[in-house]
Amino acid sequence: MISKAKSVNAALDILVPLREPLTVQEAVRYSLLAGGKRVRPMLCIASCELVGGNEATAMPAACAVEMIHTSSLIHDDLPCMDNADLRRGKPTNHKVFGEDMAVLAGDALLALAFEHMTVVSSGFVPPERMIRAVAELARAIGTTGLVAGQMIDLASERLNPHDAGLERLDVKQVLERFKIIAKGDKQLTEWARTGHVPTFDEYMKVGLMTAGMDNYATYCFIGMEDINEKEAVEWLNSNPLIIEALNVLFRIANDIGTYKTEMNRGEVANGLNCYMKQYGVTKEEASRELRKMYNDNKKVVMEEFMNSHDHVARQVLLRCLNFARLMDVFYTEGDGYTEPKGKIEHFMTSLYVHPIPLS
Repeated sequence: MISKAKSVNAALDILVPLREPLTVQEAVRYSLLAGGKRVRPMLCIASCELVGGNEATAMPAACAVEMIHTSSLIHDDLPCMDNADLRRGKPTNHKVFGEDMAVLAGDALLALAFEHMTVVSSGFVPPERMIRAVAELARAIGTTGLVAGQMIDLASERLNPHDAGLERLDVKQVLERFKIIAKGDKQLTEWARTGHVPTFDEYMKVGLMTAGMDNYATYCFIGMEDINEKEAVEWLNSNPLIIEALNVLFRIANDIGTYKTEMNRGEVANGLNCYMKQYGVTKEEASRELRKMYNDNKKVVMEEFMNSHDHVARQVLLRCLNFARLMDVFYTEGDGYTEPKGKIEHFMTSLYVHPIPLS
């Protein structure tokens, strides 16, 4: 990751040289090269590599994403927006160059993003794919994407979240969720370090803590404009049966799919291994029993989805059902979750790079 961040920084420095008009160009470089983790461009590069591409091909688009991100930060810091004095420990752009120049710098970065994405990529990316990427990026930052998010942010500053019908997980709740997962991971680490194989029942108490399906569900609620967020969060905090079943699905599928890898790493606290110890059965027998358990919990997910729930939106249940479907995609014939090369890479390529024409 560090090497990719360095590559992004080097590319940005080359793409935006210091030239006339100097003042606006200095303002652009001041914010664009001010540091940062470069998470967005790295995700762009990683996505390209996931489907068989390479860093060089993805770099223009990756830099374009970072330019747009920087543009949004410059504008977000303006007095008419968040009125921030510091950004990444340094004075904000308008504090150094003035409000007028900061506005122009943000505008310039937005234009430069699409210029470099198209011109620099010319010859490396087919025109039809480039047009599709430009349209997708433009849509993501328009009035239904980035701009809409900024508008909501500005509006929410003048509203009481409860009056607005919004419910947010506060810092304390988030910390408590992380503590639960960290506690479970700590126990798994201690078992691995000592070579201790707990009983299956002991293991599952910890394994379900680290499955994290409730957290995945929370992430999926973010940005769902067609639900009542307060009701969704309250439902999630009630430990619904469908989430419990999803945790079991993930844990069993993961433990069967990663059994060989974990044993080779000395991670003896694996559901399959623990079941073999507790019941004195072979690996094949343990695997068969765990798969029965998997199928039973999959039925629970389906039943919970089909049943009427007045207190939770159908869209929320649909996302939970889709989690269950993903288990089969990831873990059929191996571990496609932690080792996406091969099967998952093929799926992603067929969906986004070489889609099957429907007409």
